[in-house]
Amino acid sequence: MSRERASALLDIESSTVTVSNIGSICRNPGQFSLLEILPPQVFAAGISAVQERLGVYTNESGETLIGIRKVLPMCLVFDHRVLDFRHLTPFLQRLDQLFAEPGEIRNW
Repeated sequence: MSRERASALLDIESSTVTVSNIGSICRNPGQFSLLEILPPQVFAAGISAVQERLGVYTNESGETLIGIRKVLPMCLVFDHRVLDFRHLTPFLQRLDQLFAEPGEIRNW
């Protein structure tokens, strides 16, 4: 095995986070329902494709409306032996903020 290939395998095998972006190759409506965490990983994110979904929404004026919105189905899996919800709550709150104001990412 070449040195470059051995390094790449070590990088993957020693990772703590896995991101699966199946939505980039499979655009069928749907979402993830199961992801596997392989030690030493502690977190996995499955990201589907952006989809249009019918739903009930509240607009800026506080009015409740029925309409179509774009959604991004995701599945987030955490190893509870390493992280408990007390530690995950700030991360999930930050994700909510980024999805509410995605333009913030451009300033990174």
